Amino acid sequence: MGQYRDLLKAATALKKSKKFDDACKKLEEAYAHRHGEYWTIAERLRLPAYLQIAGRSSEALSEYYKLLDEFKYINQPTQALSNSCGDSGWESFNINFNFNAGNLSVIYEAMSVFFAKQSDYKNQLISHIFSYVLMVTSKIFLIQNMHAMADEYLEMMLMVTQGDTELMGKHLKFEAERNKTQPPHAYTKMGNPVRDVSYPHLKEFIEQRVRDDFIVNDLKAIPAGRLLSEACMQELCYAIVYSIDKEDLSKKDWMDKIHNIIHNGML
Repeated sequence: MGQYRDLLKAATALKKSKKFDDACKKLEEAYAHRHGEYWTIAERLRLPAYLQIAGRSSEALSEYYKLLDEFKYINQPTQALSNSCGDSGWESFNINFNFNAGNLSVIYEAMSVFFAKQSDYKNQLISHIFSYVLMVTSKIFLIQNMHAMADEYLEMMLMVTQGDTELMGKHLKFEAERNKTQPPHAYTKMGNPVRDVSYPHLKEFIEQRVRDDFIVNDLKAIPAGRLLSEACMQELCYAIVYSIDKEDLSKKDWMDKIHNIIHNGML
């Protein structure tokens, strides 16, 4: 185990001992020694959480904004939702998939928790909605990536078989038989089968979270969400789905729209 992991454990021990400032310093030391070691966004979010516990809320918020800036790039096709679901299933845009949308979603949800502890329920709601939009979009990216991988599967098999036509023929025959007994979850635009086991769960997850009734129930679970007028709630539902479907999430326009709807619609 590398020094990074050891320092993370030391930070946890300091936190348990309620030495919060020391725990924050130890986390910063851990990040400085991370180098090429594997890390998760949850580990990066420990510092602002510890800073808030230490009573250093302004520094905690600053750390959240640093993380947002670090993961701000989203490689996103336009009209991600409506153009991804067609009669034959979810179609691929051959996108260069990355995890930034998912990471940003996690950061904004952590900020939502931060604002709740500060009793700032308006910003809690706003951060939660930002997280919601990015979370659903990240799942659409996963679906699209499955399609892209399915379209590249034949090329990959050609590399694996190294041009052996007999071996490739056996593989294609096996695939044809499998299609009869185990139908794929969907087909790509190029007609290739999508078999990823998580595909139907992701598809259900996305379709559920772009329904107005689901969005309303989700927002009403946030204190400020219960203070929204009915007209504002309807406007928010539309804005959320529109953001997922058509907005360029790498720009701030969609965030400004949601912020303004909430600002003008609080009872």
